[in-house]
Amino acid sequence: LLLAQQPDCLYSDASPSSATIDSPQVQSFSNVPSSLPPELTIIIPLYNAIPFLGQLMDTLQNQTYLNLKLLFSIEPTEQAAETDRRLQEYHQKYVRDHSSNSPIRNITIYHHPNRLYYFENMNFLLKQVDTKYYSYMQCDDALPPNYYQELVKCLDENPQASSCFPKTMLWIAGDEYFRRRKANDEGIIW
Repeated sequence: LLLAQQPDCLYSDASPSSATIDSPQVQSFSNVPSSLPPELTIIIPLYNAIPFLGQLMDTLQNQTYLNLKLLFSIEPTEQAAETDRRLQEYHQKYVRDHSSNSPIRNITIYHHPNRLYYFENMNFLLKQVDTKYYSYMQCDDALPPNYYQELVKCLDENPQASSCFPKTMLWIAGDEYFRRRKANDEGIIW
C-alpha cells in the first residue's frame, strides 16, 4: 500500500483483453460539506470479496484521517449483487447515519458489465481519481488507524516526494515468517 500524488501514469495493460471498457453502472453517496472537499481517494477493486468486506470497512472507518473518498469497482461475478448490497449497508452505517463522526464521506461504486481483470480495473479506477492524493487497497488489507493520516502528513511535509509508504510487514499464512522493511527514523520511505 502506498499513498501518492495525482496519478500521471497508469498500469500497463497485462490483462487478456485490451478492448475498450463498457460504461459501468455508477452509484455515488456523499456527505461532504462543500467547505471540506476530499484530498484522499482510496481505490478498491473487488472480485469475490464478500468474506473480507467487514474487515475492510472497519479498517477504513477506524482511520483518524478524515474525509476519505472511496471508489469501489465490482467485477461481474456471482457475488456482485451481494457485494453491492453489503456496500450499501456500510454506506448507511458509516456515511449516512454517522457522517459527522465518520472519516468515510464519499463512496462511489462502479458495476462493470464485463470482467476487467486486475490491471484494467486499476486503470479504470485511477482515471476516476480527482483528489490531491490517492491510495489503493485490496479487499483483504487491514491498516492501523493512523495509517492515512501519517502518510498524508509525510507528503504534505515533503512536497518533493511523489509517493510514500510506511514500514511494511509481510506475514505468510501458516508460517511465522515476518519480513520488515526499515525506512527513516519515522518509518517512512519516499
